[in-house]
Amino acid sequence: SCMMDRLRGEEYVTRKIYDTIRDHTPVNIFPREVDYAEWQTLRRYPMLNWNMGMVYRLVERDQRIYPQGELARRTIGLTGDKGNYGIEEAYREELAGRDGKALRQRIARGFYGRVAGAGHEDPVDGYDIVTTLDLDLQDVADKALRRQLEAQNAIWGTTIVMEVETGEILAMANLGRAGSSGGSYYERENYALGRSMEPGSTFKLATMLTLLDDAGMSPETTYDTHNGDPVTVGPARNIRDSHRGDHVIDFRRAVASSSNVYFAKAIWDRYGITGKKQEYSDFLHEKLHLGKTVGLERLGERAPSITADWKVPDPGVMLVKMSYGYRVRLAPIQMITF
Repeated sequence: SCMMDRLRGEEYVTRKIYDTIRDHTPVNIFPREVDYAEWQTLRRYPMLNWNMGMVYRLVERDQRIYPQGELARRTIGLTGDKGNYGIEEAYREELAGRDGKALRQRIARGFYGRVAGAGHEDPVDGYDIVTTLDLDLQDVADKALRRQLEAQNAIWGTTIVMEVETGEILAMANLGRAGSSGGSYYERENYALGRSMEPGSTFKLATMLTLLDDAGMSPETTYDTHNGDPVTVGPARNIRDSHRGDHVIDFRRAVASSSNVYFAKAIWDRYGITGKKQEYSDFLHEKLHLGKTVGLERLGERAPSITADWKVPDPGVMLVKMSYGYRVRLAPIQMITF
């Protein structure tokens, strides 16, 4: 310790211990501030463990540190005057622990010793929370998302990496633009949980399962997708594919090319013309569980919106639009979980 203090340019002073006891003069035995980890070690020393007449002056200073900077900051969370969100807000009581109690007697100016046998209570540390986030994957996801947001001049975006066998979230990056166009991106909101939106073509997975498992449609079923030209399906107009080159295609090709026209026609023939709209939404809710959250409400997960009541304006148009991911709203965490 003396050697390290000398390297820092700090000099130590030797004092006889019996002089300090006789004169009641405090001696600075550790000539610098210590951090929390060092203090946890020092407090176990017999001299500082309320024995031998020794006392110490403890000055606590709390400071919030995100060791990895912006990485997963909205997921890790915060409590206090600057906001309440994330894991820290959701598990505030578990993290807080409990303060201790002790009766102390003044020994010298600014120094107090604890009275032995006064029924003190030791403080209890709060729990630690261990997440499934992988630091390396989180860094990669953050950088990849940042590149895409800048390339697309987007307002915000989210990237989730999931181990699909277990459902563990290995990375969750949420970046939004600061201020107007041209501002930098930072973790300003947990978009993965707190934003619901029309999922678009990713929702075709639900339509696929509905056609195969509920309607019993054969994968050999074909429809003409009209080479990407706009067509009318039932009451819905201007349905088109984003690519050209496909005409009469089967189910497998429709999945590979993500054909809006194919799925719109298939759903309309089986649930629109037949008047089975309610059966369609019931399958989404009861069999595929798409009307439910994934259980992260404590972290701010927003509930999905998938109609279960067809008393709406233009129900036929809604049915057709739902087939390829519109007129429904899901949070990204719900879509990737599905």
